[in-house]
Amino acid sequence: MKKFSDHIESLLIRYNYVVVPGLGGFVLQYRPATIAGGVFMPPGRMPGFNPQLQYDDGVLAAEIARNECITLQSAQNYIRQHVEYLCVKLTISEYVPVGRMGSMTRMPDGRLEFFPNRQADFLPDNFALSEIPLSLYENKQTGPMHNVHLRISAQNMRRYAAAVILLLGLLLMPSPESPEALRQADYADLLKTSQNFLQQQEDKALVGEEVSPSIDEPKNFHVVVSETSNLIAAEALCRQLQEEGFRESGIIRPNKTCLVIIRSCPDVEAAVEYMRKLRQTDKRFEDTWVFFYRK
Repeated sequence: MKKFSDHIESLLIRYNYVVVPGLGGFVLQYRPATIAGGVFMPPGRMPGFNPQLQYDDGVLAAEIARNECITLQSAQNYIRQHVEYLCVKLTISEYVPVGRMGSMTRMPDGRLEFFPNRQADFLPDNFALSEIPLSLYENKQTGPMHNVHLRISAQNMRRYAAAVILLLGLLLMPSPESPEALRQADYADLLKTSQNFLQQQEDKALVGEEVSPSIDEPKNFHVVVSETSNLIAAEALCRQLQEEGFRESGIIRPNKTCLVIIRSCPDVEAAVEYMRKLRQTDKRFEDTWVFFYRK
């Protein structure tokens, strides 16, 4: 006979969730890539637990009855016995393992707290994805290495842009046949173009317009409001958000799941700032999160 947890894991792989009557529901959740404690965790899926899911849909009992060749009534009794045994172990042990999914404990207020196994190698989405330790080097003279951020003011940006235009003009000009022709070359048009560009940028700065490079930055940081495996439901939510004025709403599919995004930003700071404002202004979006993905 298979272990009780094996039946739960098998249903999680097929349906992404399973309800254990008398205990709660196990749900698969997307896990983004993270770096913590000098270890890189690749993206994948990990099990979660919701004690509020108590409705018995009969799926677990049917699975056990089919695999163990017993009646449905016997399968229900089998589930009840294992749940009671787990509850007894929680009263005498601090942490009780739940198969390969993780471990569970009972808090002082009676709540069940679940600690998932972040690797969860029994899931196909996590196959061959393991933690990668990162070597942290320190400079003996200057101490630990720190991130260096270069910030360029709008005024300096205009100067650099003018210099680039001037250099491109010099490179693209036809080469003269003699040094005398070089001295007689007419740079008036090139200087005029550079001066006009500087004047336009200064006019924009005076009226409060943002001066930015002409090349659009890729928007790879997405503010996610919902995750589902149902594409139709994701498209319906996306249309609803667009009708409410969130014109940048869309859907990305990094794997088998659909992520409904409400905005995409070029850097993580802008995405996190928008996420915070969204959480503060609309209670529907209290669980939004930021996801990095190249479209």
